Amino acid sequence: EDEALKICWPHRNRKLEGDTLECLRKRLPAQWHDHIPEVTYSATATAEDLRLPRVELLKLSAIKDFERKDRQLHILVMKIYKKLWEAGSVEEFMEIYLDCVECHHASYTKGRVLHRDLSENNLMFKTAPDGLKKGILNDWDLASEVEDNNEIKLSNANHRIGTLPFMARDLLVNNPPSHLYRHDLESFFYILIWAALHYDFAAGTKISSDQVSITRTWNDDVFRRNRSAKYEFLKERKRLDKVIAAVRKGCEPLIPWIISIWRLFFITERTLANMEPIDGYDNEVAIEWDNSTLGGHITFETFMKALGRKPREDLEPLIRTSEISIRTH
Repeated sequence: EDEALKICWPHRNRKLEGDTLECLRKRLPAQWHDHIPEVTYSATATAEDLRLPRVELLKLSAIKDFERKDRQLHILVMKIYKKLWEAGSVEEFMEIYLDCVECHHASYTKGRVLHRDLSENNLMFKTAPDGLKKGILNDWDLASEVEDNNEIKLSNANHRIGTLPFMARDLLVNNPPSHLYRHDLESFFYILIWAALHYDFAAGTKISSDQVSITRTWNDDVFRRNRSAKYEFLKERKRLDKVIAAVRKGCEPLIPWIISIWRLFFITERTLANMEPIDGYDNEVAIEWDNSTLGGHITFETFMKALGRKPREDLEPLIRTSEISIRTH
């Protein structure tokens, strides 16, 4: 099989992607191993190991805490996987998408790792020997460990983490809050919409984001405009209607999913609007509000229910709904 070489220079105090993937394989039930990247080789080297000229130069400078600020070379050799728009059909895309949503949740709850950088390029797939296409959740280099209290370990990154069109609204600010599981669910929703507006599954291609005006602002690096566009989309039905009208031919089966998930966020926004403090005092409902799930509205369970699917993560072996229908005939 073809393989890819991934070369990166993470900070020395960040957990390496190879180590994260190794942890996931140890912690996750075997049924999920098919849905995370297969690493055939990995290696790491520090600047000192490589005898880079800057090592001696930095020793002569006034920079303190050199090891924390310095980066190291990390090499991974992985299997090559295919992009979402190459799924072959919208039905196969839907199954691949579900694989990734459920693998992501299993990685969070059982693997104790949160991905934090979901994008159309990090959801991929492979074709098994029996012809079944399986979703692969790729690129774990920005992932964070989940603490025993379900808090996410603080990132050591000095920059905002995420891919603009798919970043959750809360994170599009100068000082973003801690990354939560629901932020990744919001990213999954934007990926779904992006696919419906950009992908041609029959041709195995996608159109340029510049050709889709409705979501152009989602790629805006002025975070205020990006955030505002997403808020407006999730609060106004007319903006949803425009998205639905722009769904590409062949992607129509994604419309019920888009509408159902949009309703989750819309109801959440309506609930929040009704919780505004009265006369300067917080009401009891606001005090009891669970920010990590937006009052219980945005969870794995509600997300899967909106997709009309029951979670398969506790089934052994992992069986798809489409496979069950085939086997019963």
